[in-house]
Amino acid sequence: MEKNTTHELYEQVAGKENEQINSMENITKCGGEQEKSEPNITFARDLTEIKKELNSQSTDTRSQQPPLQEFSNAQPIWHLVLLSIATFSFYEIYWFYRNWKHLKAHVGLDISPGWRTVGLFVPLVGLVLVYDQFNNIRKYARNAGCMADYSPGLLLSIVIICNVIALHAPDPYWLIGFLGVLPLTVVQAVLNSYWEKEQQEFKERTSFSWKEIILLIIGGLFWALVIISMFIPE
Repeated sequence: MEKNTTHELYEQVAGKENEQINSMENITKCGGEQEKSEPNITFARDLTEIKKELNSQSTDTRSQQPPLQEFSNAQPIWHLVLLSIATFSFYEIYWFYRNWKHLKAHVGLDISPGWRTVGLFVPLVGLVLVYDQFNNIRKYARNAGCMADYSPGLLLSIVIICNVIALHAPDPYWLIGFLGVLPLTVVQAVLNSYWEKEQQEFKERTSFSWKEIILLIIGGLFWALVIISMFIPE
């Protein structure tokens, strides 16, 4: 609709120019000076209004364009591990959201990344959603010609066991629960291969973003408190 409107405006400009040319030819034939000024003023006013509208539409179009992407969707595996440990595994929730958001934009998944992330906190539903994401990533990776031979069910089982240990094991055995990030690194490795094929025009981010740096700092402070409390006698 916007392209058609712009085209119509350009046609109006061309039409006004033709009218001006015809008007000038008639004035030249009649030799009238008084009639010459009025068509000029009307044409200039109409042409100025049309150009203003064209400029306004061009500005609106530029403002609606999404920001240019600088990096691919790939993520260094050690970034995932460090962020997961620093945030006591809470980063993994965002990791699932991030993957759903990227897949929705890239392959057109008919899903709501936000609601799916909320669903991770619902018993049984969360397990189904985790399995579904692992399975989808494997499917898309294989379709793109990437090696993806992991078992979504096995990875999900490891995640469940590690979460149970993290929640119920006594000190210091609950720390074993952090191994739950390992299945995610397997999936991330496949994702990195997939994005390398699908987004060859983008370079991979190698440094932390400023938001991730803030998470690492906050997580480091909490870890310091946890370690200190472990050595304080009761």
